Amino acid sequence: MRFFRLPPSIWAAACSLSVVTATLLSQPEGDSRRQDPSRYRKAETPAQLMQAKDVRHRKAGVVPEGAIRSALAQKALIAGKADIPGSAGVWSEHGKGNLDDGSGAFQAARVDNFAYDAAAKRLFLAGGTAGVWMSTAVDGDITTIGDTWVSVSETLPTQIVGGVGWSSSEGGTLIAASGEAVMGSSGYLGLGAYWSSDLGATWHQASGFPDAALVFRVAVDEANPQYVYIASSKGLFRSTDTGRSYTNVALPTSEDCAGVEDISSKCFYANYVTDVIVKVPGGLTGETCDPKGCPVLAGVGFRTGSTATFQDGTPQAPGNGLYRSATGEAGSFTKLDVSAASPLLPVGFAPQERIGRIELTGAHGPDQDHNYVYAIVQDAILFNGGITGIEQLDALLGPVLILGFPSVFNGLYVSSNFGDSWVRMADTAEIIAPITGSEIALLGAVAGSGAGIQTWYNAWVAVDPTRADLLLGAPTRLGFGLEEVWQNRVPGVPLNGLSQIGPSDFEVIGTYWNLTGIYPSTTHPDQHAGIYLATDDGGVCLFAGNDGGVYKQCVGANAQMNNGGWGTGSNNGMYSLLPYGIGVAKDETVWFGLQDNGSGLIDPKREFKMFQALGGDGFYAEVDPDNSDVAYFETQNGGLTRTTDRGASTTDIAPTYTRVMFDNWFRMDPLDAQHMVTGAQEIYETKSASTVTGSTWVEVFNFGTNPDTEAAITTTTMEVLGTAVYVGGCGDCGVSGNDTGFQNFLATNVKDGEERVPETSAGWHLAARAGLPNRYINSIAIDPADPKTIYVALGGYLSNLRPPGHYNDPNTNFGGGALYKSIDAGESFVAASGDLPEAQASSVVLRGNQLIVATDVGVFISSDLSGSSWTGLGTGLPAVPVNMLRMKPKATPTEEDKLFAATFGRHVWSYRFADPAGGSSSGGSSSGGSTSSGSSSGSSSGSSSGGTSSGGSTSSGSSSGGSTSSGSSSGGSSSGSGSGSGGSSGNEGSFGGGSPGGGLLGLLMLAALAGRRRLAGVR
Repeated sequence: MRFFRLPPSIWAAACSLSVVTATLLSQPEGDSRRQDPSRYRKAETPAQLMQAKDVRHRKAGVVPEGAIRSALAQKALIAGKADIPGSAGVWSEHGKGNLDDGSGAFQAARVDNFAYDAAAKRLFLAGGTAGVWMSTAVDGDITTIGDTWVSVSETLPTQIVGGVGWSSSEGGTLIAASGEAVMGSSGYLGLGAYWSSDLGATWHQASGFPDAALVFRVAVDEANPQYVYIASSKGLFRSTDTGRSYTNVALPTSEDCAGVEDISSKCFYANYVTDVIVKVPGGLTGETCDPKGCPVLAGVGFRTGSTATFQDGTPQAPGNGLYRSATGEAGSFTKLDVSAASPLLPVGFAPQERIGRIELTGAHGPDQDHNYVYAIVQDAILFNGGITGIEQLDALLGPVLILGFPSVFNGLYVSSNFGDSWVRMADTAEIIAPITGSEIALLGAVAGSGAGIQTWYNAWVAVDPTRADLLLGAPTRLGFGLEEVWQNRVPGVPLNGLSQIGPSDFEVIGTYWNLTGIYPSTTHPDQHAGIYLATDDGGVCLFAGNDGGVYKQCVGANAQMNNGGWGTGSNNGMYSLLPYGIGVAKDETVWFGLQDNGSGLIDPKREFKMFQALGGDGFYAEVDPDNSDVAYFETQNGGLTRTTDRGASTTDIAPTYTRVMFDNWFRMDPLDAQHMVTGAQEIYETKSASTVTGSTWVEVFNFGTNPDTEAAITTTTMEVLGTAVYVGGCGDCGVSGNDTGFQNFLATNVKDGEERVPETSAGWHLAARAGLPNRYINSIAIDPADPKTIYVALGGYLSNLRPPGHYNDPNTNFGGGALYKSIDAGESFVAASGDLPEAQASSVVLRGNQLIVATDVGVFISSDLSGSSWTGLGTGLPAVPVNMLRMKPKATPTEEDKLFAATFGRHVWSYRFADPAGGSSSGGSSSGGSTSSGSSSGSSSGSSSGGTSSGGSTSSGSSSGGSTSSGSSSGGSSSGSGSGSGGSSGNEGSFGGGSPGGGLLGLLMLAALAGRRRLAGVR
């Protein structure tokens, strides 16, 4: 996305605004958890805000598609081998309660969707990679829903669930559709659909719904509850038997692509159904339905739209738009030709070329006309970096554009006739106006980012069923979520489009930071789901699901909602945090970095409760094994930070990176806490970690660029043990915004005939890696007995939107197996997988003469260092992705071995070995840690004993913004310590970009926000 250059008058106004902003931020910290954005979020450049959401790690998709099923079968075959020592233990949770952010707020992790059982007053949620959770009203009081949550998905083979539904049919059926609900490259892909008739005590897999899909919604026909719909990345699916089986309804997205599910075809972006709604019978007009089914409206909306093409010129998403059927039956849908003739007029739906992701909702209250439907549309042209969609005109207008700040929000639309005609209620200009109360809009003048910058990743729209215009039946309260929570400003006005003439019809009621501190609290940012539930006294509760869990606001009849009513989160019992990585000290203090919930620690000095030390995005963490007060963690784009007082204060220590990953790697030498390595395109080393500054790191190697493609090479993982260092890299990394072939690399300073000297370039070179498949290097482990012997765990590509084998993929060296061994410092490799299930691997550690690997379908332990025979490691670990395995350093030589796992969805778990490790390993504390960071959104990283599968997740990595392992952002900003990073890449910009984006205004904003804690970003 281009940065907008403003005329002098606008610059002056924006500069004045920056002074106001600085004044606001200078006030003392109060009770509000988001009063000080420098503590919790980072002011990011437009490209970063748009792109950072698209990433989360790096593993990758199934190779080939369907491999997860085979891997699960193999897992069952090798289970319970009695001859493999250490495998018979039990996993246990490490850490208690929700995350305490230091201001009284208690956070969980991302919530993708809600479903409601009105008869029993039970609310269900889909937690992305955390499974399905349920909260029941106490004594029928709706306002108590959300006070306590319990998991109802423990027996599912995977906790990766993006869609949840409730049907009253068959005595009551709970439905879970597997696959995350976010359109980021890192979203975990699924493993089919399931149903339960006993509230999740037992689950049954449905037939007909495919693996390796993202799931955006489950919708149930209330008049005919045996009809169930799933909106997914592989199309719209319908069940006529309450979720027991499904059929692809084959939406006519194009002549060639109707019903096509194959990722290797040109159609694999064409059938992204991002939402579906079913008309509810009754209401003011007494709507009735055909026994064959009620009318159904579906939105097809891959984020790049119809103008983006593959390298061969094939449109990526030719059929984005609205599809409707009178009954929902397969073959009965038609595309609605309702796009506006001109985007300058508010009459009509979004222009065809601008249609990206679509979110839908329908009126369903007893006094409402149920023909009213609403849609939020993401703008595909803005997402792709354009303005008008005409290249020459974009180039002309870009530098002088006055209107607004970067956003990919196209509009909020209403139809009074279930889709036949539409009126735009709000456009980009209205949403990005500071008068709305949006703090994103307010700071957009300075930081260069506008509200709706992440509409392709997080958005929802919902109707309050208790509010209606008595004459028209039009709803009079509407809520929607972008980065913040919004509602219509004026109560009682019919929401029919004719009464919404701007410029301020909608206002924010859940601000991003709570900058002023006026309100006692606000919601966590980045809204994914919302639902209104009517109370028995005529009031209503709004539940907002976001990257911090669930937030609830209840009001009485005729009362307005506002910023002050959210409380401190409604997440009790929901143990669902999303750590990328962990560091473990001898006293069992665990430092962690969390997706959109900052960095912090599990503190044995405070009853093993979890505390946030730094907000925003957190990624990897290290800790001095002998002094757990000294720890290292980071924010996005390499924002490396140190604390020496258990998080009470922090210091930025990041070097100047180029081509930095969003979740950038750094590692501590397990033999020397002063020895650390970090890197992006450059590899940096220090022997003085406790005192190093951004300028005192020593560059010891530079990956440079791929000589075949000129793609920049960047770090994907690293490991250090003594003087030996190995660094995995890739260039290109497999982002979804280009067609450059994926390529991995391996750098090391271990070389025959050369002495290894830390903080020098001695021995550094690129290893030949003969025999290693061309997939993402997620983790490296070094044998402490011989630094030339290493183990490498492989994923797929950076992006699960383009997993190995995608359309036009030039790479053919996928190989097989997930674990490889080299005895010559990476010059050549052989498989070390044995009978290990062939799934993506995220982390490998050594324990004596055994290997332990986290894969997409569980954590496994080997019989020897050749990986000859494998079995599952213990029982009790939920079936969630596992990002990282770390062996705890021993406090005494006789202490039992203890393994820690960072799970992406159920926080941190531990496993104690009752038997001693064999062989020569260092008690487990060493090579252990490296992990692939990975699992993430995109790939499923190791699921646990439950055998989950991410379905084929993919590199997860980046996304629209190009991200990288964790998705880095393109464009700009820097490592957080002010260091720049190299430019962005494509519409997915996969890496942190070089210049401090946003120019002078961005610098003013950063200066205004500078404070005790690093600016932390959004995900």
